[in-house]
Amino acid sequence: MRSPRRTGNRGFSLVEIMVTIVIIGIGLTLVLPRINSSIRMARLEEAQARLQSDLKLAISTAKATGRSVLIDYEDDGYRLVDSVDTNRIYASVDTPKGVKFQSSGTTQIFPWGLVTEGTLQIYSSEGLHNYTILPSGKIEEGTGN
Repeated sequence: MRSPRRTGNRGFSLVEIMVTIVIIGIGLTLVLPRINSSIRMARLEEAQARLQSDLKLAISTAKATGRSVLIDYEDDGYRLVDSVDTNRIYASVDTPKGVKFQSSGTTQIFPWGLVTEGTLQIYSSEGLHNYTILPSGKIEEGTGN
């Protein structure tokens, strides 16, 4: 006696599987660059937000200690240091991967809360963003290249 033949539910053919893989591959090539761009932009925004937060920390520290605090910029980050004893480091911050800083000089925060005005560039593969550090301690974005 023969077993009954199954019809209909026989699985996928090799051609169907290959077409599905090709469609998924095309979709990924369209989506991945946008995801990478979003990640790089998020890192740039993270660096700016962190700097704004650390500027507030520097203002608080200067007021609490009665001594000026300097923000010493480097390519890969910055340090908050005492203006008299530069070996006294209040914070050392590394930038997110792929983000660099360039500054017109050191930012000084006085004990009464005033900040020296200066310019700062934060750049990554997403481009260059120019910022102005205002005497109030706020960071204002300028034009980017």
